[in-house]
Amino acid sequence: MLIESQILRIAALNNAAFEWIQHEKIGRTEGLTTGQLYIIRDVDTPLPPLGGMLSPLQAIALEFTDAVTRNLNFTIDLGERYKAELRKWLKERGDVPSNNMDTKVEDLYVEASMVLSAYNMVSRFLVSTDVNRLTGSEVPWPVQRTNVRPCPWF
Repeated sequence: MLIESQILRIAALNNAAFEWIQHEKIGRTEGLTTGQLYIIRDVDTPLPPLGGMLSPLQAIALEFTDAVTRNLNFTIDLGERYKAELRKWLKERGDVPSNNMDTKVEDLYVEASMVLSAYNMVSRFLVSTDVNRLTGSEVPWPVQRTNVRPCPWF
């Protein structure tokens, strides 16, 4: 769910409608709520959002995503705060031995950085090549999805 929220944030920041449309479905499958998707999509409201909608790890992951995507730069402090939240999350899960914790945190941080870099490239490629003729289209806002039985005449 964490990486998917970062990919969606990149799509919103880079105005890559096709990327958002494809990944919103995946994000919902991974457990992102409509409220969380709305926060991820809202690139004009400063982070972090009001408490309760996102976990501290999700909030710092989005802040990190914004720094890498908007500025192509970030402070060492931001990276360290991201690693600290990763460490807390791993400790809560309890499946990483303490003697392996530093390595696992670094691995997750590097993986997240790599995914952010790659999906920034992907979103820019999708926009520059006008995939599905969506370049210039607004990234859709998430709406509450419900399963509705289709009308019989459609």
